[in-house]
Amino acid sequence: MSRFNPWKLIFENAGEPFFAEIPPYWLIDGWTSGLGWLFIASNLAITLAFVGVLWALAQFLRRRDGTSFHRLFALLGLCVFATGATYFVQVLTFWYSLYLLEGVLKLATAIAVWATVIVLLKKMPELVDLPSLRVINRRLSDEIAQRKETERALTAAQSKHQALLDGTRVIVWTTDAEGKFITPQVSWQLYTGQSWEEHQGFGWVAALHEEDQVMIESLWGLALANKSVYRAKGRIWKAATHSHHAFLVEAVPVLGDDGRVMEWFGTVSEEN
Repeated sequence: MSRFNPWKLIFENAGEPFFAEIPPYWLIDGWTSGLGWLFIASNLAITLAFVGVLWALAQFLRRRDGTSFHRLFALLGLCVFATGATYFVQVLTFWYSLYLLEGVLKLATAIAVWATVIVLLKKMPELVDLPSLRVINRRLSDEIAQRKETERALTAAQSKHQALLDGTRVIVWTTDAEGKFITPQVSWQLYTGQSWEEHQGFGWVAALHEEDQVMIESLWGLALANKSVYRAKGRIWKAATHSHHAFLVEAVPVLGDDGRVMEWFGTVSEEN
């Protein structure tokens, strides 16, 4: 049997290049068993490596929804898939004549690689501006430290506020923008004896003397409408003496950046 010459076969079949009957690798002279299995094992190892890269890339995209490089990663995935498929087809070509499929895959790989290069060059300014892991870690550390400091300051402020409520004889209270108690008012509860269920919302009105309720509510409604400082006098129930005591109430609106009332802050003090 004469030695097989693939180049002669290509030139002799130049009129039908896509359908040339080129035998599988094993049937081409020159392949030894050791060399063939070395190529097969290497190609399979490379194929599995590309499958691993493709899986890792898919996991990254699944967990990183906020990335702005979806097109670039998609092209990289296409390159990895086409290259891995080419190596796998080369393994099969040892037994089957899959040269046409191998050539098509190589062409697809080339197109995908060049498309990736083009997109990569366009995205290069954004990629260069991406912060390094060291910078990201430093920013995260600074943010965590700042958040902890803010939490400590907030806790200290809350403790001071609670101490003020617990230690003063003056009733300190806050309402929402509509003038309703939306959180338990500790000093109000200690002074009047009303529970949270009793003084929440507009339940605080019940602690006022019946003859003063209409007047107090009217002045309070006027202050709410005008976003003005609120001042009024009346009589309020004092749990310690089981009687009504004359009081002076004052409140101011707390405004947001847009000028809207966020809440009201007020005090109630006994009149001597």
